[in-house]
Amino acid sequence: MPPSLRPLGIPPSPRQRTRLAGSSARWGLLDLMGVATAAVLLVVWLAPSAVAQAADPTLGEVMDRRRRVLGGLRRGLARWLRTVGGVR
Repeated sequence: MPPSLRPLGIPPSPRQRTRLAGSSARWGLLDLMGVATAAVLLVVWLAPSAVAQAADPTLGEVMDRRRRVLGGLRRGLARWLRTVGGVR
């Protein structure tokens, strides 16, 4: 409850007492553990694909990848243009 609405004589709750200016920007221990866990999972998830691509790609693989990336960009642009056109 904000101090302006709290009746006189009722002390603030312990949570309100410990909250200082700028304390919302501080990270709690659980937040840091969650970020660390997410980082470890991301590294573990991406590590096999990085090892699998250790070999040099052939020209055919490079051209296939280029075709897929450009096709995806074209499809994404087309979908975005259809969305914008539908809104108008």
